[in-house]
Amino acid sequence: PRAETRAAVRLALENGYRHFDSASFYDNEAEVGAELRSWLAEGHDRSELYVTTKVWTTDLVNPKAALRSADISIAELDLDYVDC
Repeated sequence: PRAETRAAVRLALENGYRHFDSASFYDNEAEVGAELRSWLAEGHDRSELYVTTKVWTTDLVNPKAALRSADISIAELDLDYVDC
């Protein structure tokens, strides 16, 4: 559930987690990104986080498709960029 995703991200942040791994396939990047942005709005710096995502396997055969896949995740997270 979406609210539980945000709560889990918040709890992770409160307990010192700073690496968040995502994928569009997980269908929760919007919620993960929303909670990370909320945490950042509290005065934390983006450089404190390490956010990763995955490119869909069928998109790996074509550079444009791979870039599009990454762009979709970045847009869903709404964090401007991912670290890897």
